[in-house]
Amino acid sequence: MKKIVFICAFVIFTLLISFTLWGALLLNENFDYTAGQNLTDNGWTAHSGAGTEPITISSGGLSYSGYASSGIGNAALVDNFGEDDNRSFDDGVSSGVIYTSFLVNVSTDSAPTGYFLHLSTNPLSTTYFRAKVFVQADGEGFKFGLSMKNNTATGYSSAAYDFNVTYLLVVKYEFVDGDGNDEVNLFIFSSGVPSTEPVSPALGPFSDTTEPYNLGTICLRQFISSQNSIIDGIRVGTTWAEATLPVALSSFTAQYLNSKPTLYWQTQSEEDNMGWFIYRNTTEDFTSAEKITGMIDGHGTTTQPQSYIYEDAEQLQVEQTYYYWLESVDYSGTLHHFNMVAQVTIPHSDDPGQNVTPPVAYDITADPNPFSYSTEITFAIDQISMVDVAIYNVKGQRVKSFGSVMTNVDEEVSFHWNGKDNAGKALSNGVYLYSVKVNGKDYATKQLILMK
Repeated sequence: MKKIVFICAFVIFTLLISFTLWGALLLNENFDYTAGQNLTDNGWTAHSGAGTEPITISSGGLSYSGYASSGIGNAALVDNFGEDDNRSFDDGVSSGVIYTSFLVNVSTDSAPTGYFLHLSTNPLSTTYFRAKVFVQADGEGFKFGLSMKNNTATGYSSAAYDFNVTYLLVVKYEFVDGDGNDEVNLFIFSSGVPSTEPVSPALGPFSDTTEPYNLGTICLRQFISSQNSIIDGIRVGTTWAEATLPVALSSFTAQYLNSKPTLYWQTQSEEDNMGWFIYRNTTEDFTSAEKITGMIDGHGTTTQPQSYIYEDAEQLQVEQTYYYWLESVDYSGTLHHFNMVAQVTIPHSDDPGQNVTPPVAYDITADPNPFSYSTEITFAIDQISMVDVAIYNVKGQRVKSFGSVMTNVDEEVSFHWNGKDNAGKALSNGVYLYSVKVNGKDYATKQLILMK
């Protein structure tokens, strides 16, 4: 039997359900520092030309509709020949995929050929400058370029771009088993943010025979005095959603439960998420889907996983398959559509093949009980379900809450409680109640005794 363990004030999730897109935001750099300061005064380190024409903080950040780090703080002004700066984002990633997204605005007549941003190892090694992003003048505009290692671009974009316009770039670095197989790609956007990674990049994939042993540093480079670019909103993550979207949706699924479709979704992180809308259609086509809800409250800004549940209570047609989509809205009113689709088919009431019975939780126990220092609240459920556990005092006041989680069939869930409240304060001896909710409904309440 699989096991999920929740420890004190933080939660460890083990999810084995469909439509799962876990990730980790490794860096979120919005340059929210005082304009005019040097970048090295704010957590960055010079690795070349220290003190010579340093990179400074530009007044006013860049904006790009739909991007997670749009219009926050100020920006970095990369506008000379001199100091190059770096900032670490991890002790060293050596497998999987790294996505690096950022906003860039190139000033008029300031696109001399050269690379201005790249990745490196942690600790930084000049031997392993990788994923180099270039600019090159082209007529009245410029092009973006990319190389894995070379100081000249392996390729330039087929399209030319305009000066003084903000673009969103996403660099994808993929560690591939074997020597000389790692790949780098570049995605370039002038509007919109795809909710999933596009099939084809603007540039790449490019490789090189020598590969870094890890990547954990991002670098900004000043290569010529006529260079003049503004860089902002740097995000580094291990999934497309983490690196680009305000809300990283990690799962979205549906069940037919209690005679109605029940939707579950979970986020890995949220930024300025005011809420959600749900859409439904009888065909897998979002463009003609109907919005079926008002706004469902989001969790604002949080780096903790959050879970949601919604029951579609409308009278729906038997034997019809329904498709559902999510759309989030931030506090500026910008909508963000997600391509994940959940679907459910409405059964006949006497259809034995359909799951129309409520889930059953079994073996609900707290051990030890009574306890002095800590106890484990455990149980299992016979269906995929969303569960919540909270601790109450005898006055009915909630003193401790744990995060929600979706479980698999017969998957044991364990909540570790150390006798402290949500603020970390040790509670006094006495009788407490632990409450179990399943799919948002009260399921069981049992007694727990704290005796120090």
